[in-house]
Amino acid sequence: MRRLLLVLLATVSAACSPGRDPQFIRIVQFSAVDKLQLADAWVYFAEGDGLKRVEKAAKTPMVETLLASTVTDFAVVPEHIYVATPSGVVHLPITTMGVGQAASLSNDNALAIAADKAGVSWVTCTSLTHAAPDGSAQVTVPVAGMCAGAATQLVLDSSTAYGVSGRGEWYASRSGGSVTWFANEPCKHIAAAGGWLYCANEAAGLTRFSPIRPEVEQVLNGNVRAFAVGEARIYAGVGADLISSPRNSTQVDVLGTLAQISSIAVDAANVFFVNTEGNLGLLLRTAQ
Repeated sequence: MRRLLLVLLATVSAACSPGRDPQFIRIVQFSAVDKLQLADAWVYFAEGDGLKRVEKAAKTPMVETLLASTVTDFAVVPEHIYVATPSGVVHLPITTMGVGQAASLSNDNALAIAADKAGVSWVTCTSLTHAAPDGSAQVTVPVAGMCAGAATQLVLDSSTAYGVSGRGEWYASRSGGSVTWFANEPCKHIAAAGGWLYCANEAAGLTRFSPIRPEVEQVLNGNVRAFAVGEARIYAGVGADLISSPRNSTQVDVLGTLAQISSIAVDAANVFFVNTEGNLGLLLRTAQ
């Protein structure tokens, strides 16, 4: 049952930015991956036989395999890589010498994992665990209700964890607070920023809502295939277009008409995205 009231029905006007002629730089071809993570000079992704990375701006980019294993989910922040596998959660340190050996943090069969500079969190069918960046000081709370399996999601925003399970959307304090359900929206992809949970699916576009405000705000209309929330702007694959929109605005700039975009990530300078066709993906970047 939809518990939140849909408000602020935005009229989106898509137009190219005045004087903007984006340059799309090819990095590497791989399969149609659906998640990118950025840290320092690298783009991380899971593909086929493991977790991999490629340099953002190398003249001759080479894909490096970091962990040869089945990857359920992963999260990367400066100095740390976390990987959820069917046999447990592992941590790989990032040093000036490269990526170190994997060490086990837990035997949990985690379905989703997320991290930031404050620590790492992961969720299973029945529990949510928070830990320090090195995996210590673990705190676990139960997650009741129907398991969403591969559709389980988890994101972090400051002191709060947000997730999607079979019962809907929930939040929990990262200090060990209990899980509280607050919505039942059909979110295929989520992100958290500024106290909002952003939710995208191909039918309803991109919306956002929070545990505090009893409403849903429309952010983007259309078939939102993937999106990323940057410091000042939101980037999304809407239909066949790569678009950019200021946060808290309905104005939309079309950066390029491509194909099906399966993943987007942003850093301080660039937008990285995967342009897909069938089972193939092409990793590209363009300046913000």
